[in-house]
Amino acid sequence: MKIVFLNSIKNINGNEEHKPYWNYRIIEEKENNRAIFKIIEAYYDKNGNIESWMDAIYIPSTWDNIEELKRTYDILKNAFELPLLKRDKKGDLYQP
Repeated sequence: MKIVFLNSIKNINGNEEHKPYWNYRIIEEKENNRAIFKIIEAYYDKNGNIESWMDAIYIPSTWDNIEELKRTYDILKNAFELPLLKRDKKGDLYQP
């Protein structure tokens, strides 16, 4: 699955390069014959493909200052602006 890069830079020759990064994404899964939604951490390779992911169990619940809280909110909010993901029977993510 390929997505739009958020972390692109220009190299010394003026060509665009991409570096690996992560973001929060929302996935829909089935549990007991009903849809549930999770926030996950998706990790991308330099080509923009999701290479791994995990449940986002470490989302902070306390912050040292309001700016850190706003940054966390903005990062989580971005997950709602990206396409919803689903898992196939093998557990791989796909975008319907």
